[in-house]
Amino acid sequence: MSSKIVIFAFLTVMISLVLISSVNAFIVYLRPPKMTVRMNVTPGEYSSKEATFEVQNLNNQTFNVEFIPQGEFEDHVVFNTDSRFDLEPGERTNFTFEVRYDQPGTYEEIMSAKYRMEGENPVNLEADITIIANEVENPNNQAKDFQKYTIIAFISLVIIITVSVIFIRRGVKK
Repeated sequence: MSSKIVIFAFLTVMISLVLISSVNAFIVYLRPPKMTVRMNVTPGEYSSKEATFEVQNLNNQTFNVEFIPQGEFEDHVVFNTDSRFDLEPGERTNFTFEVRYDQPGTYEEIMSAKYRMEGENPVNLEADITIIANEVENPNNQAKDFQKYTIIAFISLVIIITVSVIFIRRGVKK
């Protein structure tokens, strides 16, 4: 019977140790985990669009957050503020960045958020970002087209008025 008590005590200690180690984990929060950014792009000219993540510290200790664009996305992101910052317990913030592209298309990108708390292993979360860059005509070209058609309309009007005046002065012969 004493061996059953020893086994029970051993299992109780082991389960307690497993539960204690999980209590030390920290909670990370990043919203939205998937994002779609829609923008208009004139080929050859950079266009930008702002995007925002919400980050919150649900822990009892301060932790550090760092946003890291992955792969080629690094060349298309401009951070408006420092991409690395601390969050106090209970603090919530919106992290804003700009996405910049000069060619139309659909791009699948990843932004990594690295969370570090003193004495803990860092935790990485990834947010999937879909950029839909629609092609638009250069507004300067639209202005030039409008100017061109206005000149053509004016010249046509002058020709019609001139021909009308000539017919009225000479009179229409029957």
